[in-house]
Formats: sequence, structure tokens, C-alpha cells
Amino acid sequence: MYWAIWKAIIAVILSYQASIATPTPLPTEVPPTRVPPTATPRPVVTPVAAPKPSPVTQPPSEASQSILAAIRYCESHGRYHIVHSSGIHYGAYGFDEPTWRSVGGSGLPHHASPAEQDYRASLLLQSRGTQPWPWWPNCPHS
Repeated sequence: MYWAIWKAIIAVILSYQASIATPTPLPTEVPPTRVPPTATPRPVVTPVAAPKPSPVTQPPSEASQSILAAIRYCESHGRYHIVHSSGIHYGAYGFDEPTWRSVGGSGLPHHASPAEQDYRASLLLQSRGTQPWPWWPNCPHS
């Protein structure tokens, strides 16, 4: 019975993730403005877009997606903006700051988009397995 509930929860979470649209990239160059010949020329400032996260070289397998969905549910019930009661774990996966930075995250995890948190968690799962979540696979919060 519980397995059927987990499968349903995972299916809902995965369908939600698929429905999230990727943001439109910012332009990297702005065409210079024309300066009248009598005016003092101003320097042209070209805004630089914020760096994008590197794409995952391989998308997470279906098994990895299932593991991440279960971890996300156990850690935060799927709430990406959460600050855990410990005050040192953030976001849907319960990242602490050193672990978040170790997978290339910047700022605080709960301020990152859901897609960014999912991406960083998949990198962590690929590099360290479930070691960062020592309770796995027995969720203490269910």
C-alpha cells in the first residue's frame, strides 16, 4: 500500500517538474546607441548575463529521478523554499551551505529555483550516492 502511495507521489512530482518552463535567456549584448557628433561620446556598457548552470552531461536515470523525488519528499515534502528547523539545512533536499557550494551552487539553496535545486541534487547523487542522506531509504519523517 505504501509503495503505491510513493509511486503516486513520485509521478505527481515528476509531472510537475516536466511542466516547469525554462526561463528565457538574457541577451548578452546590447547594440550601441548612436551619439550625435556634437555630443561627448559615452562609453558603451554591455550587460553580461548571469552565468547559467552547466548542463548535466547525462540526464538522471529514471531510478535516480525516483530516488531524488523520494529524498525531496522526505526532506521537505517537496517544498523548495523551506529552511529546516536546524537552521543549517535549506531547500527541498536539505542542503547545508558547504555541500551546496561543493556542487557549484551559489547563494543559499532555498533561494535557488526548483530546477537549480534538482540539478544540484542530481550532481550530488551522481558524485556521492545517497551518503549525504544517511537515513536513505528509510525516511524518518513519514
